[in-house]
Amino acid sequence: CHTGTVTHTPSTQNHFTAVGEGITCERCHGPGAAHAEARAAGTRPRGADPTIVNPARLGRDARLALCQQCHLAGLTVFRPGEDPATYRPGQPLAAHRTVFVPVEELTDDEAVGIDSHPLRLARSACYQQSAMTCGTCHDPHRPADLLPGDHYNTACQSCHASANHDGGLCARPAASAAETATGDCTGCHMRQGGTTNVPHVTFTDHWIRRRPGPPRDPGAGRPAFDRADPLRLVALQEDGRPAHVLAPRATHTAYGDLERAAAYWQLYETMHTRPAYLDSVRTAARRGLAGGADHVEARIALARALAEIDSVGAALRVLSEARHAFPRDPWVLFWLGAFHEARGDATAAAEALEQAVSIQPRLIEAQKKLADALLRAGREEAALARLDTVLARDPVHQPRAWHNKGILHLRLGQPEAAAFAFTEAARLDPDLVDAHIQLGTLLLAQEAYEAAARRFYLAIVADPADPAGYGSLGMLFLQLGETERARHFLERVLALDPGNPAAHALLDDLR
Repeated sequence: CHTGTVTHTPSTQNHFTAVGEGITCERCHGPGAAHAEARAAGTRPRGADPTIVNPARLGRDARLALCQQCHLAGLTVFRPGEDPATYRPGQPLAAHRTVFVPVEELTDDEAVGIDSHPLRLARSACYQQSAMTCGTCHDPHRPADLLPGDHYNTACQSCHASANHDGGLCARPAASAAETATGDCTGCHMRQGGTTNVPHVTFTDHWIRRRPGPPRDPGAGRPAFDRADPLRLVALQEDGRPAHVLAPRATHTAYGDLERAAAYWQLYETMHTRPAYLDSVRTAARRGLAGGADHVEARIALARALAEIDSVGAALRVLSEARHAFPRDPWVLFWLGAFHEARGDATAAAEALEQAVSIQPRLIEAQKKLADALLRAGREEAALARLDTVLARDPVHQPRAWHNKGILHLRLGQPEAAAFAFTEAARLDPDLVDAHIQLGTLLLAQEAYEAAARRFYLAIVADPADPAGYGSLGMLFLQLGETERARHFLERVLALDPGNPAAHALLDDLR
């Protein structure tokens, strides 16, 4: 939402071959290469230009969809073959995605979600009784701080002219003479305050009301997700509804059930971890599949929900069926490999993950998981080669891969290469405790006590609740014969991990 058009590599988490800088013209006008080439060649069409989208020529629904592609926030489930980068201006939003929101955002006057401008605006009489769009008030070509001071009031007055009110522009009984003459329309009728799902932000409520209530305190938390009971999601933009009709779907369909399963999994995984959502995923997904529909995200959501319920075997059965239905989907193969690994079957895990990366080599998550499976299967050289592939593709954002590469070099008797890998891991992520511990242990073996101690202290700074740094310092001071200092750090280990057998044994020896 915060950039121009992007080119996403399918079936990857975060790989793009092109990323625009800032929100560009193409966000609202569509790809512009053909338009630019035609203009450069001196071609100017008569009438509508077929090489570019002109939002002014679109119908109301299509113009609203342009804004809703970013400002209709919620839990988004994309149609097959679509992703956040594939929407094109002029396309119906319902053909690209389905957006789910908590039902409270449609029924509770005070449930103001972040980026809920379309939902709130749709409740306004101004919106319902006119043909207004976002562009009625907003100028997409000029930032708000460059607009004239009376810009929004003028937009309101385009419908609410003084002739409509006996007392001038503002007809409120308590209006002052100045308000009656000039009218701060938005200041009175569109309150600014906090939201119910994101704290510490101020939001202009786009529900235009005669008498809005007091604004919400931006620092008052996020009641939408602080609650213990689960939320109920409803879908928008479905069944061919026009873009300006933002209302929940009245009936269930098999395909809609699968989308609902995917949305509830997103809610559980990213926003509101409540076990009730796992049952919602399971029920909706099974009902949709039984109804003859299919959606790869729903199958994956069902498998992951079953695994969370501690039924990894059932999750594997779901993914095996998904593999037959979607044999070329790398994410199905990724999760199949992940759950085989969770059950201790490293061979089956490696087979599924190798197929995933053969289909999409840039699925870095599968590459890393494959290295783990190969390591568990005792294939150290193959695991190291896989990590080299990961780091060749992304040497900057994979500190854990550097750490695991160091472990493999240790197993292969290559301490210098291991030290380099651990150093890179700690440089890229100073909070990676394991990297500091491994470096300190290598230095301790070389009797570089001061440098080793510095690494162990860095591990404690990275995570004061992790006993590893304290235990390592205890061992270091034992080796130096400083028993009281060793005792202090070993007791710290037991304060954090009372059952730690090594700390107990060492303290017994000291006594």
